[in-house]
Amino acid sequence: MRTKVLSFIYSRKNNKWLLLKNNGEDPIHGGEKWFTVTGSVEPEDKTLEDAVARELLEEINLAPIKIINLNTKSEYYSEYDKEDCLEHNFLSIVNSDKVVLDTIENTDYLWADLDEYIEKIWWLEDKEELKKQLEKEIDNLNITKENIDVTYLPYGKVVEVYVLNEKKEFVIVFSALKDRFCKVLSGGVEKEESFEEAAIREVKEEIGADIKILATSKHSCDFEISKESLFNNYFKSRGGKGKIIISKIISPIENIKIQEEEISGYKWIKKEEIKKYFSLQDQIDSAEKIFEEFKDYF
Repeated sequence: MRTKVLSFIYSRKNNKWLLLKNNGEDPIHGGEKWFTVTGSVEPEDKTLEDAVARELLEEINLAPIKIINLNTKSEYYSEYDKEDCLEHNFLSIVNSDKVVLDTIENTDYLWADLDEYIEKIWWLEDKEELKKQLEKEIDNLNITKENIDVTYLPYGKVVEVYVLNEKKEFVIVFSALKDRFCKVLSGGVEKEESFEEAAIREVKEEIGADIKILATSKHSCDFEISKESLFNNYFKSRGGKGKIIISKIISPIENIKIQEEEISGYKWIKKEEIKKYFSLQDQIDSAEKIFEEFKDYF
């Protein structure tokens, strides 16, 4: 008998439930209907919860901050697996609503309130009982900045970009989050994108500028996000691991236009000013390594 897992998905960012539309052109994955994340337990999964977390990352590119075993299961014969299956049901709480679909299995998604969720989901058992159980779990949910679980949150692949001008100043930006956190330009590296390509794209997106890549540092830009920040800002990863790129601006400085959804402002500074703007010692230490490595640029 094949062991499988199924997980209902609730986002604490928008307080809604995730529906996935199965690929109607691929009957192997269930035909066109609204459902949720399911999959087989693989040899690398040490626990059922490991299988749930892996399936979420594979199908929707989100990781859970809490997995609740609903202690319910179903047995059925799978036409795809050609064997009997025992499927264990879970509830996964995610910290974000930014879904990236595996389009082989699913073609669309929808965040819904519980009533709409129960109405639309393909569910052969008692829907009223399912609704009561999900309501109860959310009513009893107690996630705090102290107990938020980072076990399954991945490290994102990131790039940090020092953008220099002719005066040997580099640009810093202020986050649009409530703490107006100050940093150099940075962002995630997309699938099949190089660090250099990501650097060029991120600078263009965040301040509307074009750059020329000068060098890549021997130092990395690895960092951890605090539990408090994860709790307050709904990040989908626990930190980042990546490279630091040195570049110079090649478009007119007066044409800079910030991405207001993420950035509240920017400033050109000299290396001697970092302690005035950087609030974290890790930031200062990293910047000083860059200044030492690339003395001619700064």
